[in-house]
Amino acid sequence: MVDIDVELLPIGLAFHPGEQLRFIVSGRNLLGTMMPGNREYQPANTGLHILHTGGKHAAYLQLPVQAA
Repeated sequence: MVDIDVELLPIGLAFHPGEQLRFIVSGRNLLGTMMPGNREYQPANTGLHILHTGGKHAAYLQLPVQAA
């Protein structure tokens, strides 16, 4: 097992009370070519990938927050 950091492209989003953010790990581009400048993603890796979370393998999503 190894620790990984996943960097996200900078983007501005506004969330209202009660809304949620979901982080999905996938071997393909779930948006396909819906976003301008995004070409179809062809993954280079193969095989079985297992994410270990919880207990001694705590996972978290850290986001910068700017209060409005």
